[in-house]
Amino acid sequence: MKAIDIEHGCAIGPYRTAAVVCRRVVTWQSRGVLRTWVSKTPLAILIASEEAMHAFDTHGNAISADEIEYILPGALARMGEHSG
Repeated sequence: MKAIDIEHGCAIGPYRTAAVVCRRVVTWQSRGVLRTWVSKTPLAILIASEEAMHAFDTHGNAISADEIEYILPGALARMGEHSG
């Protein structure tokens, strides 16, 4: 199973942070034992203030609002819901 979601970070003064992450869960049975492997990988970091929102990929390169919405539709609106 693979799921992409937003995790809200913290607020520092007028700035808020969040991460767009991909979670993967794999479960299988081996020798009569149920095994599970879980990973969480960041895809983008969002930093918002009252004036603007900035997004960066995992290498620190700026990415556009359209790219964020492509990765996770509604992410920008959800980030705005957690303002102030």
